[in-house]
Amino acid sequence: MTGPGQIQSDRPCRRCGYNLRGLCNGQVCPECGTSIRSPTSGRFVNNMVDAPLDYLKRLRLGLGMLSLSVVLGVTAGIATFFASEPLLPLVGLVCAPLWAGGTWLLTEGRPMEGNCPPDPILDHRMLRLAIRATQSICLLAATMLFFGLIAERSAATPVGVAPPTHVLWLYGAGVVALLMNVLMLVPFGVYLSALSDWAGHGPVSMQFRVSSIIITLAGGAGLVATVPVILDPWGSGPTAIIAVWAGILSMIAAGYFLVLVLRLANSARWAVSNARSGMERDARVAERRAREGEEMANRMASPTAAPRRHMEHWESEEAIPLAEKLVKPGTRETAS
Repeated sequence: MTGPGQIQSDRPCRRCGYNLRGLCNGQVCPECGTSIRSPTSGRFVNNMVDAPLDYLKRLRLGLGMLSLSVVLGVTAGIATFFASEPLLPLVGLVCAPLWAGGTWLLTEGRPMEGNCPPDPILDHRMLRLAIRATQSICLLAATMLFFGLIAERSAATPVGVAPPTHVLWLYGAGVVALLMNVLMLVPFGVYLSALSDWAGHGPVSMQFRVSSIIITLAGGAGLVATVPVILDPWGSGPTAIIAVWAGILSMIAAGYFLVLVLRLANSARWAVSNARSGMERDARVAERRAREGEEMANRMASPTAAPRRHMEHWESEEAIPLAEKLVKPGTRETAS
């Protein structure tokens, strides 16, 4: 027999993960006492409100790692521009593991209970594997650029003289790997767009898609236009202009893409804080209800004592006169 509001499928508790199947909405978890709320699941609603806390923590950590990687990379780029020192290869050894690790956390399998209904994009196994593989290229890029810097410093090339061939190969391999990583932001952008839809951020979702398309078109055009420039630097004037402007446009789109990552990371941080506040509130409400129920049970268990004036009549052995037989002094009893 199933009652109204009874949970028919597996649903973990938002706090301890206990399976709530068979219980009803409005009750409390038998393990931790957290109130069971009826979820409002869907693709374009804020599912972060009722998502499992462990999943929200994983999202917060993954997006936080991506955000930290962005901040460090931008800071190193600005410092390199003003200090004329190649800091990016050094900082890349920190940024690349943060970016790759955050990507792996975000693309792990999602819980299929509670407010995480199946999604054709977020739960596509091949897409998640492709994102992990392509976004891990940044590790190769950071390694090549770092060893290129070490080789250049070891060669002690004078100013104005081209570095040795092996240094150019290391730098070239690092730049190509970095460009591939940037171009492969497209599937990652589609994934983050679906994640934004699940979190109820429709505008951010559309902006993820638009920035991904711009990165693909502008970055692809820039790479194609760069090949003639590399082969013939002096005879490719119009092609060089196309390569420069396409590169600028793709970098602007990539920068905006990273800003959207920061916004989504802030939403995940808010969701974790909101979930914890809700659990604390539910715990206080459950404690108050339990205390009120205990007080009511104690009052019902102890019967109310009878008034003393009634007890005097009950304890006396004399007959209690009827009300109609009582006559006030100085009056006559009237006949009926």
